[in-house]
Amino acid sequence: MKYMKEIKSKSIFGFKVVDAKTSLIFAYLFLLSEEIIKPYFGISRYQIFAAYLYIILSNISILILTINTFLKRASLSYIYFLILISPLLIYFILGLGKIIYSSIMIINLIFY
Repeated sequence: MKYMKEIKSKSIFGFKVVDAKTSLIFAYLFLLSEEIIKPYFGISRYQIFAAYLYIILSNISILILTINTFLKRASLSYIYFLILISPLLIYFILGLGKIIYSSIMIINLIFY
């Protein structure tokens, strides 16, 4: 039984899984950094390729942190959870769209 508790508190790589508050803070930091950095992505083919990779990684991180927050929601008060997680749940769909769009654009950059 002790082994099962340890699995739930550890990630795939053996690190401690963060709590809901930390997940929320870092999800919003990733979202803010993506919106601040986006205008400076560049115009050459390699810069655009790197920009799409950054968008994919950033949005995957945001989605994982949102899922972690949703799973660890017992540690937050109900009002705090609703106010802070609602925008991230709305962004969840947009993030999936950005990941798919960026993946398609990377494929286009590689093959065309």
